[in-house]
Amino acid sequence: MSMDKIYTIENDRLRVSVSVHGAELTSIIRKADDTEMLWQADERWWKRHSPVLFPIVGSLWQGTAVIEGEEYHMGQHGFAHDSDFTLVEAQPQSITFALNDTDITRSMYPYHFRLEISYELHDATIEVKWRVRNTDTRPIHFQIGAHPAFLLPSYNPANKVQGYIRFDDPRTSYPLSVVGQLGCVTGQIRETPLGPEAAITPRLFDVATIIVENVPMRSVTLLDLERRPYLRLTHDAPVIGIWAPVKNGTVAPFVCIEPWYGRCDTMEYEGDFAKRPWTNTLSPGEDFDARYAIDILSN
Repeated sequence: MSMDKIYTIENDRLRVSVSVHGAELTSIIRKADDTEMLWQADERWWKRHSPVLFPIVGSLWQGTAVIEGEEYHMGQHGFAHDSDFTLVEAQPQSITFALNDTDITRSMYPYHFRLEISYELHDATIEVKWRVRNTDTRPIHFQIGAHPAFLLPSYNPANKVQGYIRFDDPRTSYPLSVVGQLGCVTGQIRETPLGPEAAITPRLFDVATIIVENVPMRSVTLLDLERRPYLRLTHDAPVIGIWAPVKNGTVAPFVCIEPWYGRCDTMEYEGDFAKRPWTNTLSPGEDFDARYAIDILSN
């Protein structure tokens, strides 16, 4: 049975809640005006808040991974987001959770590992830290990513534009990976007019998920309809995804900004798991450390 115990950390600026289930952020409250910044998982649009993607990002072709000659099966984004973590440490302004491999995880992904996820508050910033440890006797291969969904404060379904996205890289177009069948990419790269600022409209997500690989886009900022910045995500990941669902010609009340150390399969890929694009490798006893930060800006 899954656990849904929620822990809260806070300081003078923010109050942040995290669930044991998936070690998932469930709320970010800006205390100055008691405003919720995180999508509240209304399943009419999307039933999650901010899932952690591990040990894959995106989809495997036909849901199948070949690991050391054997076939394993995982759903989109792996299993961490549907796993119950354990609490490692809780302080007033920081909290850490851990997930270790089990018989269930090894039926999908044969490695021994430990995944730690920490959330730390620094003024109006939430720093998210990941640590993957290889507890196996052989090298392990994995991907990891974030999928936080941020509310659009100016949202009105009758509007054509719901806000704006600003990229720190001042180019006007980006090489986007083309999404094809079964949540996988085609292998094509399409130069697409996008930046440095894009209106949040249904048309922006005609490509399904915006996927930018190996481009120095180190921060993404959300702006309201008056172009006032209210949230910024910074990261060092090699891949960034940006997504919002569109239904009946209307974009959702949120946008996901997703730093990824990994990417979905290319269509028809049936090769070794270790050779998937942006897959990370750890030797026995080694750690992989990564982070991203969510800055809540003045309203």
